[in-house]
Amino acid sequence: MPNDDVRLAVVECLFNVPLIQFENEEINTLTRLMTAQNIGAGKTEIVLSKIFWILTKMVKDTDSLASKQFKSKNALVTINDALSILKRNQFREVDDEEEEHEKYTLSLSILNFLKHCSLESKIRHHLEGKKDILKEILFAEMQYTTSPKYRKIPIEIEDTYMGNSFDVLREAINGNDKLQCYNYVSFRILHQMADILQMKFRDNNIDKPFDSYEAGVDI
Repeated sequence: MPNDDVRLAVVECLFNVPLIQFENEEINTLTRLMTAQNIGAGKTEIVLSKIFWILTKMVKDTDSLASKQFKSKNALVTINDALSILKRNQFREVDDEEEEHEKYTLSLSILNFLKHCSLESKIRHHLEGKKDILKEILFAEMQYTTSPKYRKIPIEIEDTYMGNSFDVLREAINGNDKLQCYNYVSFRILHQMADILQMKFRDNNIDKPFDSYEAGVDI
């Protein structure tokens, strides 16, 4: 589907379809639409953000067949795709205000999806052992988030189940491409490490999956 308006219309239609009516075809359509190579082209960020909002609904749902199928058959690949897209999006350097808004709309939508995955015991193990991509996403936030407006909106990937390991977090502040000292991102990591040492990290400490967030509208 090369046309942005067509892709967006398809996704908005699927967003309004009750999960009980979802079948393999709808899930496969979402998967195909996630394969965009150029995240910054056209309305790709908005299309992808709405897709991850639909997938978040699947993760939260406990009754529909689509939700059960997604968790058993599609969760691993989708989580890995989400992390890959988030990393590529965070490494984008944008100058235009509208483009930056769309960039963060997508990042927040993916973060919301990953936070809900972190609360789902059947699939959250797919987020374990991801120290390399966690470090890359955090480094990209430090390096390419320059606007004060968007620095107030952290992409707190460490608050997902990926940040449940002290050793994984320690890697983010060690080695090559480590986070800079006295940086707001490294401060968050040190704070998370301190919470783990104090045994404060529990399921309910995965900070505020934002149910009220609407992809493409809120930021």
